[in-house]
Amino acid sequence: DRLELARKALQTLSVDLQGSLAQRLATGDRLRFGRALNSLKLDDATRNALILNVKREMPALKQPELLTRRCFRRQVNSLRCLGESATLSVLDEVLPGTSRAALVARSTMGGAAESRAKQLPSPHESLVESSLARSVDSLPAPTTNTAEGGAAERHAEESSTHPPLPESSSAPCASVPTESTVTLTNTRRKRSREDSAERSRG
Repeated sequence: DRLELARKALQTLSVDLQGSLAQRLATGDRLRFGRALNSLKLDDATRNALILNVKREMPALKQPELLTRRCFRRQVNSLRCLGESATLSVLDEVLPGTSRAALVARSTMGGAAESRAKQLPSPHESLVESSLARSVDSLPAPTTNTAEGGAAERHAEESSTHPPLPESSSAPCASVPTESTVTLTNTRRKRSREDSAERSRG
């Protein structure tokens, strides 16, 4: 019977070790059982109880105190193999309320863990946020010369709308006759006709 084996193992432990074990099991730590057993140290009361057991089982042994440390580790490992449930049940017989205290501690720890889990983002939300962050990082960086870029675009639009005027030829421009030049030319022609008329009459 598991409970009977747990009782025999706990009977060899002193009252102080039993109380320390019960106190350490009444926590919300998931590794509380292994840590509680690892924290047990051989004290004088437990050593004396183990020596009596060794003498009873092996009366011919001359130095039974040499086996006390090995027997102590064997009792602790027996509780480890029997499990937390059997250990708590036997401890509850010696120290009433131990099982209830351990149950309350586990419930409190579970509620706190559930509350923290609700505050954390879901895996789907984390994937969406990471995808958005990668999309933003992949966008091209904005150009710093915004004014120059806008001027270049406006110049290109104006060039396409209003084609440039043809360049002037290298030949000199023809001279345009002025008013005085025209009057002088007419006067000369008039005199020439008058001279021609006089010569005809003579």
